Amino acid sequence: MINILQNIINFFYPKTCFWCEKISQNNPCKKCEIELKNFLKVKIDYKNEYKHIYLCKYNGKIRKKILDFKFGEKPYLKEGFANLIIKNEKMCLLLSKYDIIIPVPIHKKREKERGYNQSELIVKEIVKKYPEIELIKDVLIKEKNVKPQSLLNSYARKQNVIGVYSLNNK
Repeated sequence: MINILQNIINFFYPKTCFWCEKISQNNPCKKCEIELKNFLKVKIDYKNEYKHIYLCKYNGKIRKKILDFKFGEKPYLKEGFANLIIKNEKMCLLLSKYDIIIPVPIHKKREKERGYNQSELIVKEIVKKYPEIELIKDVLIKEKNVKPQSLLNSYARKQNVIGVYSLNNK
């Protein structure tokens, strides 16, 4: 019975590639997966005691997709973004070293407007593939509702988050 319902749902709402938006059982589709590999470069910066991991540069088509995901009411793009992380060998090696993952919170007002926290949606997809990693949401709180990072340049983005987050659960 469940398979029949799933087939009906897939008929009316077929799975698509989040990148090219064409019908595909793979997300991203094989063609787009090749295209994406050309500019997805995992980079790790060590700043003070923190490790910053970058999957790609925030520009071009990837920037547009992120903005669509965050502001275009397209929470279904979560699977595609999660798969970019899950299918990347370097990211898999990094993920295997951790036992918890904490999504970056958004302000309550912004989450109410948007209807979802985009980083939490991606993290939920990741922990489906890595059940040994625990998702913990109540550690960080975003106390101030500041300008969206997407409207700011690199320097302003760094300044925009100073004093915005607090620890709830040490």
